[in-house]
Amino acid sequence: MNQAEVSGAYVLVLDEYKQVYIGISYDIKKRILSHWNNKKEFGRLIFGSKDTSVISIDSFGAFDTTRVFIKKTVWYQNINRLEEELVSKFDDKYTLNRIRGGLNSEIPDALRTVAAIGSMKKRDF
Repeated sequence: MNQAEVSGAYVLVLDEYKQVYIGISYDIKKRILSHWNNKKEFGRLIFGSKDTSVISIDSFGAFDTTRVFIKKTVWYQNINRLEEELVSKFDDKYTLNRIRGGLNSEIPDALRTVAAIGSMKKRDF
């Protein structure tokens, strides 16, 4: 990780839509920019049935995002638990998260292994 990279959890707040998105990344700035610059295929914009669908955070842009909150942390220190805890603080109707948290494909295999080992330890912050 170079000096510009910051790892941890982030919360994107979309006040106009009364929605939040919680994510984790080993490079938060790069990950947020990818949300704002991604163009999803129409079929991937929704998740679930038409009545329970969750719109992808990638459907929104930088101008839709009112605030960004960041919790910096060492990547392997229970990062999954941190994301799950943040997601669980919001009612599902206010979150754009399609799953309740956890590792994603953005993480290199070596970091995935370290994160798994780190999450086995029980520690309170």
